[in-house]
Amino acid sequence: MARDATVTDASPLIALAKTGEFGLLQQLFGRVHVPDAVCREIRAKRDACAAELDAAMAAGWMAVVSVESSLPTLGLSTLGQGEAATLAYAIEHEASLVLMDEKAARSHARRHGIAVMGVLGILLSAKRRRFVPAIAPLIEQLQATDFRISHALVRDALTTAGEA
Repeated sequence: MARDATVTDASPLIALAKTGEFGLLQQLFGRVHVPDAVCREIRAKRDACAAELDAAMAAGWMAVVSVESSLPTLGLSTLGQGEAATLAYAIEHEASLVLMDEKAARSHARRHGIAVMGVLGILLSAKRRRFVPAIAPLIEQLQATDFRISHALVRDALTTAGEA
């Protein structure tokens, strides 16, 4: 894997599937790596995200990767399986970017020198590159589901996007 690789946890995949914007991942990052633990987590739900994941893999821009790390030696054993696998793969393969939203996992990534972007960052990047005209409607769609985003983060993202 090249150093400029992007590895994702389940959260951004689920969020983008819920907004109908799963394809933004390909537009923004090209090829995206998904750890096998994340893939299993998504497929277990058998929902729209699982279908989007399968379609992206069939199209060749998303790849499932195996994680064979010893998570306790990396200090990741306190995280969920998907988050730990995402970070372990990113650390071991020197990925340049990890897509995830969970606060503790993001802290681990930064401690290992890996850049992190969550779903709001993805939406902001998409707007900056004019892949979406506005992020407010997409955030509203997310808020109408069980996806949790703090009001402060939403306010900051909308301000940054010039949509406050």
